[in-house]
Amino acid sequence: YLGLDLSTQRLKATLIDQAGTTQLTCDVDFDQELPQYSTKGGCYTDVNRAFAHPLMWVEALDLLFFKLAAAAAPQLAQLAAIACCAQQHSSVYWNEKAQHRLRHLDTNLPLKDQLGDCFSITDSPIWQDTSTGSQCRQLERQIGGPAKLASITGSIAYERFTINQIAKIYQTNPELYQATPRISLVSSFLTTLLLGDFAPIDYADGSGMNVLDIRSKEWSPTIVRIVADDSLLHKLGTPAATQSVISESTAPYWQTKYGINSACRLLAGTGDNPASVLALAANPGDAIVSLGTSDTVMFPCAFPSRNRQEDDNLDGHILCHPLATSTSSDYIALLCFRNGSLTREWVRDQYAGGSWSTFADVLECTPPGLLHHLGFYYLSPEILPRSHGVQRFGLNGGPVESSPRNGQQVSAPLKTAPLTPLSEFPDPAWNVRAVVESQALHMRLYLARKGLDHPQRIMALGGASINPAITQIFADVLNAPVWLAE
Repeated sequence: YLGLDLSTQRLKATLIDQAGTTQLTCDVDFDQELPQYSTKGGCYTDVNRAFAHPLMWVEALDLLFFKLAAAAAPQLAQLAAIACCAQQHSSVYWNEKAQHRLRHLDTNLPLKDQLGDCFSITDSPIWQDTSTGSQCRQLERQIGGPAKLASITGSIAYERFTINQIAKIYQTNPELYQATPRISLVSSFLTTLLLGDFAPIDYADGSGMNVLDIRSKEWSPTIVRIVADDSLLHKLGTPAATQSVISESTAPYWQTKYGINSACRLLAGTGDNPASVLALAANPGDAIVSLGTSDTVMFPCAFPSRNRQEDDNLDGHILCHPLATSTSSDYIALLCFRNGSLTREWVRDQYAGGSWSTFADVLECTPPGLLHHLGFYYLSPEILPRSHGVQRFGLNGGPVESSPRNGQQVSAPLKTAPLTPLSEFPDPAWNVRAVVESQALHMRLYLARKGLDHPQRIMALGGASINPAITQIFADVLNAPVWLAE
């Protein structure tokens, strides 16, 4: 079995056997291995825009299978199924040439040479994009308010959500909208390349678009007509159940060029966050914490009633559960914090000499609570809460009351002493602990507001989860044991 994951910074393959044991992993790092695209962190940013070239992803898929064929040709010949996941909310816009070209791929030519002119829009907006604020407000206003939109789609309007990106294109480039017969999410885009035809958007990834009615699992005609016109229904295609079999084989291109088993099934792709829920088999009470480019936390939940209007309940998102069960936990709650690993890396470079080892050492030797000092690190405009910039705070004058714990000085309970803004901490190294503590505290606050006050366990994954000093802080702040994904 082969799983593909197209994240912001790389495309990764994981090959497993029938027992679920990993046999091989390999990846393509966009910055390092495809330098001709000049990306930074796998994308381009310009003020409030963030995007990538879909042709880079096309070329990366060819390169990835070249590596797989070189390292695991016998396994490819015996593959039973392939499933894809990808960064959520990012979208790809195909033109009129695309479907014919996809159905007639030539094994003698690389994919990029065949599909280079098949995109109506060559800049694919990704999840970091914040350029659609006016479209978000317009959608909420015309649908009847943020709570009404959330009652249909599971979320208030967010700039990165696909329907708002589509609205921007419809308003600013109507000719490009008309020249686009099909719109894919990146998960269905990747599956499309393997299928050799347009692949459907799945329920779980589709519920992160602000257009899928997550109860009926159909595109909301009301939202479609607010944003564009009825042609959008055709452009989006019919959504499919997550992980449903969409084909009994891949396109001949992959069979002939890389030796993939002709009977290898292809499953509907999904978003990286729903895929994590599938992979970890989370139970009610579990919280999945992903410490990646963005930090996310997810947990199985029941969908609140349509008339529930509390503002607290509008934080984050409700997505279709990738298993689409009929129980009370057939949905997942998702909270996304934009400033994740890139922010931790910035603090590492500024205050730990660019070394993760030094970063961990500083975490170990600095006092929990930093003697009543805290910091907020929003290098990019944050989603929860909506804020931007770096801020530090400490007690306003006087000695810091503290008490020892395990040989360290730790902050005593703070009653009414005011905090005052600081340009820097008394010890600049405190920024290392401050960034991790503030990220964990954010999660705790928003988890409680979303209904999970006391997680039974934290299931941690993502690049930072391998650092025990970081995961220990999350365990302490969330007051739950941390389980690490192998």
